[in-house]
Amino acid sequence: MYARHRRAAVGLMTAISLTLVAAVGAADDPCLLGGGAGRIAFDTYLGRNLEIYVMSCDGEDITNLTSSPYGEVNPAWSPDGSRIAYERYRGSSTEIYVMDADGANPRRLTSNYRNDSSPDWSPDGARIVFFSDRDGNNEVYAMNADGTEPVRLTDSPGDDFYPVWSPIGGRIAFVSARDGNREIYLIDADGGNALNLTQSEADDWLPEWSPDGQQIVFASKRDGNSEIYVMNADGTNPQRLTDHEAEDYSPAWSSSGEFIVFASARDGGSTLYLMRADGTELRRLTDPASDCYSPDWMP
Repeated sequence: MYARHRRAAVGLMTAISLTLVAAVGAADDPCLLGGGAGRIAFDTYLGRNLEIYVMSCDGEDITNLTSSPYGEVNPAWSPDGSRIAYERYRGSSTEIYVMDADGANPRRLTSNYRNDSSPDWSPDGARIVFFSDRDGNNEVYAMNADGTEPVRLTDSPGDDFYPVWSPIGGRIAFVSARDGNREIYLIDADGGNALNLTQSEADDWLPEWSPDGQQIVFASKRDGNSEIYVMNADGTNPQRLTDHEAEDYSPAWSSSGEFIVFASARDGGSTLYLMRADGTELRRLTDPASDCYSPDWMP
């Protein structure tokens, strides 16, 4: 099963090497044009566990934020850039945590013996949406940013997962298998008015909103293997952005909307790439020897 964090079997690594592959000029420097102080959070293997790191959007200035006996994945910046929500593996289950942007003060927000995964923030930073199998199959939930008052938003026989909150606040995009294959749906912030956006026979998943809330970038297998696509927020005008025989997945917008960062298996492992929002000017950010996943650009 595909996940926002695409897991891969890798050997132990004693060091991590993340390198910028192509130099860029000031005129098209994504760290200047991308916004959000040009910082990207992601998770990667170091030793036995997945940990969360941040780097500049040119692949430099890498900082480790987490270090625990457990794996930490799926970082999500708060709207003001002061905090990062994430999930931590604890034995056979996962829980939602939040930490300061520098990795300090980690706090556990959920506590049960099931899986709570893939957090994302409301645009005002007051709520966090996530998916959980605490009631059986995977469903979408929302809670206060301190972990209180969790509310179930979906209730379907098929799994609902990977929710992302619209930056203009009113709607949540998520992935659902309620129709058999994985499709991208919208619901209101209270769980009402579910709408299938993709209606494709192939799997569509891993949606991310553009900063202005007008488009959704996502991964899809509609043309064979997994590629990056973008569509209008109402599901119209889907356009393919990548075209490679290897899988591309986990896209995320820059805070300016000018760039998209994503993970790709085109170099053998899971490597982070950057491209313009129209799919042009592709550049590699991380070394193929260092498996990297789940990029998220600082607002």
